[in-house]
Amino acid sequence: MGLSRTFLPTLDVPILSHRQLWVACEFFLNFYLIRRLINKETIGILSTYTRDFTATTFIVKNSCTLLLWHKKIEAWLPPGGHIEKNELPEEAALREVKEETGLDVELLGAQHQLNNVKVLHTPVCILLEDISEGHQHIDLIYFARIKDGMPRINPREASKMRWYSSSDLEDRSIADDIRRLGQQAIAACFPT
Repeated sequence: MGLSRTFLPTLDVPILSHRQLWVACEFFLNFYLIRRLINKETIGILSTYTRDFTATTFIVKNSCTLLLWHKKIEAWLPPGGHIEKNELPEEAALREVKEETGLDVELLGAQHQLNNVKVLHTPVCILLEDISEGHQHIDLIYFARIKDGMPRINPREASKMRWYSSSDLEDRSIADDIRRLGQQAIAACFPT
């Protein structure tokens, strides 16, 4: 049994000329492209950044903090580097100190348990640093004291090291964030 035309709905759709159809297509294409452009420039702009998590440690001894002359960056910096996959931030901080200075350190603050949950060392602060065009580091900053070892330079990373007192950190060759955090680290380890 076939269907007769009486069972099919009829639609009153205006027939468009080729010109009207072209204008309609052009409108929808422009709308689509503008929408994509707006999303890319407004909503999606943050996705153009790559970000890595890093850990940096200001080591304090005798009211001084240790800075290294970083070969690549050509600046005085505390030891630090990228947090590796499946590595805790505080583990990265300790590892980077050991790799770059040969020192074993203890981070200020303490780990503890909160019922069955481990509370990690809390960083002193977290910095968002512009490293290069489109690339940033989310840097977890720790303060530490030496437990063991003699400081030595890792020649892959640094060409020299120096202990800076709070007044030494006023040197204009020291970046402002390094100066302030270094002075805070000294004050935290050796309160007056």
